[in-house]
Amino acid sequence: MTLIARYLFSKYVATSFGFIVLLAFLGWMVQLLRTIDVVTSKGQSIVTLFTQSVLVIPEVISIILYLCVALGVARGLKALQISKELFPIHSSVGLKPLWQSIGLFLLVGVIFDVTLAHQLVPKTNQLAALRADEINADLIANSSRPGQFTSIAPNLTLMIEGRAEDGTGLGFFLHDSRNPEKNQTTFAAQSQLSRADDTLYIKLKDGAIQYFNTKTNTMSTLEFGTYSVAVRELASSNLFAAVEPSSLEVMALIQAGAANQRHVALLHDRFASAIYLFSLVLFAFAVTMTPRPMRSKRWISADVVILGTGIFVKVLGATAKQLAGGDAGYVVLIYLIPLLPLIPTAIIAWRNGIFTILPKSLKGALHA
Repeated sequence: MTLIARYLFSKYVATSFGFIVLLAFLGWMVQLLRTIDVVTSKGQSIVTLFTQSVLVIPEVISIILYLCVALGVARGLKALQISKELFPIHSSVGLKPLWQSIGLFLLVGVIFDVTLAHQLVPKTNQLAALRADEINADLIANSSRPGQFTSIAPNLTLMIEGRAEDGTGLGFFLHDSRNPEKNQTTFAAQSQLSRADDTLYIKLKDGAIQYFNTKTNTMSTLEFGTYSVAVRELASSNLFAAVEPSSLEVMALIQAGAANQRHVALLHDRFASAIYLFSLVLFAFAVTMTPRPMRSKRWISADVVILGTGIFVKVLGATAKQLAGGDAGYVVLIYLIPLLPLIPTAIIAWRNGIFTILPKSLKGALHA
C-alpha cells in the first residue's frame, strides 16, 4: 500500500471515529438518564448505575456504525477537497491510492461490524439483563421497608407489614401481573430469607396463592404451610428471556431443530448488517471522491444525501426482517435491500468516469 493510500485511510478512520464517539456518547447519556432509578429508587451505587449504562454502548455503536463510517469517508474526502489535496492525487497518481484506501477501510469496518453484530452486542445485552435481575433481587432481599409497597419490576409489587426482632418478615404480600393472562397474589403470615446452593430463597409460612385468570374471569386459591420462592426467579423482569441470542447460539438452535423462523430471520439480518456498511460507504465514496471546482456548489449537502439514504434503507431493512420473521419467503429481501445504495453508486461512478484512469472533468482540464 502506498503512502498516499495510508494517509487517506487515516483520514477516514479519524473522521469516522469522531462520529462514533460523539453519537455513542449521546446514546450512553440517554441510557444513563433511563437507568437513574437504579440509584434513586432501588438503592444501588453509582458504580452499578455506570456499569449498567455502559453495557448499552456496543448496541448503540452497532446501530450507528454504518452511518458513521460513511459520513467519515465523505467528510475525509471533503477535507481533502477543501485543502486542495484531492486534485493533485487525481492528476498525478490516479485513482489507485483511493481504491486501496477505501478497500482497506471497508475490510476493517466489515470485520468490526460483524464482531459487534454476532457476538459483542448479544453478550453485553445478556449481561445487562442479568445485572438488572440481580439489582431487583437485591431490592427484594435488602430494600423492602415494612408497610411500604415496593415496585420490584414492572407489574410486580411487594410489601411486608413488619419485621420481628430476628428479621423475620410479618404479613407478606406479593402481587404479580407480569403474565397478562393470569394474575397471581401471594399472602403469607411470615417470610424469611435463606440460601441454598448459591441461590437465595424467600421461605413463606402459613399463606395462600390466589390465581386470577383474566380470560375466563375465574379465581382459584392454593393454601400452603411452607412455600419457597427463588429470589432471582421472583425478581426477574423477563429481560434475559427477551434478549436475542448470539449467532453461535442461534446456529446451535438451528442444528438442534429448536429454532423458529424469527431466529432464522435474526441470523440473516446480522449477516446483512455488513452489507449496509459496505454499500453506504461505497455510495459516500462515489459521491465525494471526485474533485470539484471550489466555486461550484451543490444544492444539497452530500452529508444529508448519505444520511437520508442510509436511514431510508435501514427502515426498509427493518420491515424486511419483520416480514421474514413470519415467512421464510421474505428472507431474500434482507439481503437485497442493503444493496440499494449501490444503484446510485454505479450511476455516479459512470457519470464521473470513476473507473477510468482520470475522471472526465479532469481530462478536459488537462487537455485545455
